[in-house]
Amino acid sequence: MRATASRPSTSPSMTLPSGFRFRMRPGLLLGALLLLLAVLGLLVAQRVLAPAAPPPARQVATVQRATVTASVNASGSVVAVRQAKLSFRTGGVIAGIDVGVGDHVQAGQTLATLVPDALQLKLDQARSSLRAAQLKLEQLERGARPEEITAARAAVDAAAAQYGDLVAGATASDIAVAEATVESARAALRAAQLKYEDTKAGPTSAEVTAARATVDTAQANLVAAEARLHTLREGPTAAELIAAENAVVSARAALTSAQRKLDEARAGPVAADLATAASAVEVAEATLAGAQAKLADLRQQPRPSDLAAAERDVVGARSTLASAEATWHARRNILAGYSDASQPIPYEAEDNVRAAEAAVAAARQALQAAEAKLIQVKAGPTEAELVGAQTAIDQAEANLRAARARYAQLKAGSTAAELAAAESTAELARATLQNAVAKLDELRAGPTSDEVAAAQSSVDVAKASLTSAQAKLEELEAGPKESDVRIAETNVESAQAALASAWAKLVATTAAPRPGELGGALSSVESARRQLAALTPTELDLALTREAVVAAEMTVRQGELDLSNAAIVAPFDGIVSAVSGQVGEQASGQAASSIGSVVLLVDPREVRMDVSVYEIDVAKVQPGTLATVTFDAFRDRTYPATVTAIAPSGVANQGVVTFQVSLSVDPARFSSSNTTDASTGAAAPGTSGGPNAAVGAQPQVLPVGLTASVVIAIAQKEGVLAVSRRAIKTEGADKTVEVLLPDGTTETRVIKTGLVGDQLTEITDGLAEGEQVVVPTTTTRAPSVGGAPGLFGSPLPGPPPGRPPM
Repeated sequence: MRATASRPSTSPSMTLPSGFRFRMRPGLLLGALLLLLAVLGLLVAQRVLAPAAPPPARQVATVQRATVTASVNASGSVVAVRQAKLSFRTGGVIAGIDVGVGDHVQAGQTLATLVPDALQLKLDQARSSLRAAQLKLEQLERGARPEEITAARAAVDAAAAQYGDLVAGATASDIAVAEATVESARAALRAAQLKYEDTKAGPTSAEVTAARATVDTAQANLVAAEARLHTLREGPTAAELIAAENAVVSARAALTSAQRKLDEARAGPVAADLATAASAVEVAEATLAGAQAKLADLRQQPRPSDLAAAERDVVGARSTLASAEATWHARRNILAGYSDASQPIPYEAEDNVRAAEAAVAAARQALQAAEAKLIQVKAGPTEAELVGAQTAIDQAEANLRAARARYAQLKAGSTAAELAAAESTAELARATLQNAVAKLDELRAGPTSDEVAAAQSSVDVAKASLTSAQAKLEELEAGPKESDVRIAETNVESAQAALASAWAKLVATTAAPRPGELGGALSSVESARRQLAALTPTELDLALTREAVVAAEMTVRQGELDLSNAAIVAPFDGIVSAVSGQVGEQASGQAASSIGSVVLLVDPREVRMDVSVYEIDVAKVQPGTLATVTFDAFRDRTYPATVTAIAPSGVANQGVVTFQVSLSVDPARFSSSNTTDASTGAAAPGTSGGPNAAVGAQPQVLPVGLTASVVIAIAQKEGVLAVSRRAIKTEGADKTVEVLLPDGTTETRVIKTGLVGDQLTEITDGLAEGEQVVVPTTTTRAPSVGGAPGLFGSPLPGPPPGRPPM
C-alpha cells in the first residue's frame, strides 16, 4: 500500500519512495496531549464552580376545619318513567290514525282505529254458533219426539223380523227372487252374446251417431275454451271478485279458529278431553284382556267338543253330498227320457239338471271344507296362530301404555310439541289468509300472462280432443277392430260367470242359513235397540252439550272483545313520540314491540336519569343518595337528584363492567327559584329556570333523551380537620406529610386519616388545626452544563427538552 503526504514546498508535490513509514515527531505528540488536558480541566471547573440552581418554590396548605365530600361521577341520559308502545290487540286493516308525532293527548283519547267489517262478521258467526248450540241443548233437554221413538221401535221390529226370517229359513218369495236373479243373469248372457255378434258384424248406425255426438261435444268444449280465453283477456268478472272476497273471509275465520285452538292448548285440557283419554285407557285394557283370553283359548286347543263338532260337520257334509248326487242322477234320468221323445226338451228339465250339478259341486266343496276343518282341529293351533295371538297381546299392551301415557299427558297439560303444532296451524292459517288476499289482489289486478297462456293451452287441448273424437268417428266408420271383438268376447265370459254366481245364490237361498248370517242379523237387532235407547239423552250428553254452549258464549265474548279492541286508546296523558303504520295497511294484532307498535306514547312530566357507574364505585352508591345533575344543553346550571334504583347485574363492554343507576328529579325543582349556577351554586341570573321552563316558575318538563352528567355524593363529613389530598404521601403502611416548621425547615410526620374526599382528606391524628404542610409541586430541572465549547468549537449536547439529564 502506498501513502502520500503533502507539505509546504516550492515544488507542487513529491512522491515518497516505496517502503517509507510516516513517523510523528515527539514534540507534536506532547503538544496534543497538553491541549486535551487543558480542555478537560476547563469542563470540570465549570461544573464544580458553576452556581447551584435556585430551589423550587414551595406550596403549602393549612390544616383547618372543613367539609369533606366523596363522590362518584357518571353520565347517562333522561328517560321517561311512563311510556307505552301501543298496538292493536287484534288483527285487521288500519282505518285511520288520528294523531301525529308531537301531539299532546289525554287519557282515553282514541289514537287509531281498524276497519270493523271482518271483526263484526266474526262476531256474527260466533253468535250464530252460540244459537245453534243453545238449540241443540234445548233439543236434548226436551227429549226425542214421539215420531222419532216410533221410527226407532219400527227399526227394532224390522231387524227382529229379519232375524226371525233367517232362523225360519228362506220363504217362497226369497226363492222366487233368487230364480228371478238367475233369469236376469241368463238375459244378460244373451245380451252379451248379441253384443258379441253385433261387434263382429261392425258398428251400427247408432254407434256412428254417438261418435258424431262426441265430435259435436268436443267442438262445444273448444268453443267454451276459446270463450274462457276471451274472458281472461277481458279481465275478471264481478262474480269472480266476490268469490275471492269470500275466500278471504273464510281464511280469516280459519285463522280465528286456529288461534282459538292455540289458546285452548295453552290453557290446558278440558274435562271432555280427560274423559275421552280415560275411556281410551279402558278400551285398551279391554282389548288386552281379549287378546290374552284368545291366546289362552288357542293354547287349550284341541278341545273334545271342537273335535266332536268337526266330525259331525264331516258326517253331515257327506250325507248332503250323497243326497245331492242322488238328486242329480234322478234329474239326469228325467232329462234322458226326453231324448227319445219327439217333443222338445223343456227348459225346466235342463235347469233342474244344472241346479242339481251345482248342488253336487257345492256339497263336495262343503265336504272338503269340513274335512279340512277336522284336520285343523285335530292338529291344534299352528305356530303362526300362536305368534299372531302373542303379537296381538303385545300390540294391545303397547296401545294400553300409549293410552295411559296420553291420559297422563292430558292431566299434565299440553306439551311443547303440541303447543308448537297449534302454533304451526295458526301460522298456516295466517299463510292461507295471505294467499287468499294475494289471490283477491291478483284478480283485481287482472289476468297475468301466465293465466292467458294457461287458457290458450286449454284451447289447444280442446282442439286436440276434437281431433281425437274425429279420429274415433273415422275409426268407427272404417269398421270393427279385432280388439273390440276380443272385448265383446270377454263380456260374454263375464256374463257366463254371473249366471253361475246367480245359480250358486239360488242354491244358497234354498239351503239353511249360515251361522255368520244369523250373527249379522242379531247384531242388527242389537244396533237398532241401542239407537232406540240413544233417543233418551244421558247426563253425559247433556253435560257435553252444556259445555258446548259455554264454549260458544266464550267465543261470542271474544268476538265482542276483538271488536272493542279495534281502536287504540291512550292509557294516560302524554305526547306522541312516534307513529308507525299507514291507513290501509294490515295490523298484526300481536303484542307491541319495537316493530309491531303503532303509536309510541311518553309522559314527559315523569322522567328519570339512567347513568352508568363503574363496578369499582357501584358498591358505594345506595338508594336515597343525593346527587347533582348537569346537562350538556345547559352546562351553566345544576339540578339536585336522588338515587332511586341500582341494577342488580352489570353490563360488560370491551372488558369494562358498568351498572345502571337510576336517579329521580322533582319537576318542581326546575323553576327559576331552584335553578343554581354550576360554578357558584346561586340562582342563575337572567334565566327563567331549567329547560322548557314555564312562565311564572311553574314545574318544568325535561326533554327525553338529554345527555346528563351526574355527581353522586357517596359520603360527607362537616366540620372535621382536613388537608389537601396532594399533601399526603404513602410510605409502606404509613401515611405521612411534610410539616413546615416555624424556622422554615420541614419534618416528616406520620398521620392517620379518615374520609378521603374529592379534594380534601380528613385528619384524625398527627396534625393540629392551623399547622401548615407542604404540597408537592411538579418542576423540570434545568441542565447544569449548556453552552460549553467542544473540542472543535461546537457546544456540547445537553439533555432533550422536557426530560431530566441522564
